Amino acid sequence: MPDSYNIIQITDWHVDLNYLEGSNKKCNYEICCQKEWGMAESPENAARKYGEITCDVPYITAEKQIESLIEYERKVLKPKN
Repeated sequence: MPDSYNIIQITDWHVDLNYLEGSNKKCNYEICCQKEWGMAESPENAARKYGEITCDVPYITAEKQIESLIEYERKVLKPKN
């Protein structure tokens, strides 16, 4: 049995294909950051490129996470000897 393990855990991952950078991140709905809830009236309320805590994950963030996992597997989990 190995002395250590490499574990990657992804749980409850919600990707929002309707996420829109610059849209309102403070709305009266369960999920904000979508065009249908309007664009932010101030920079402080604008959804940022890689996501907001009040919103589901934008596609670009999900894509970057998958790319990072692939790179991690290539470099760490399956290194070339």
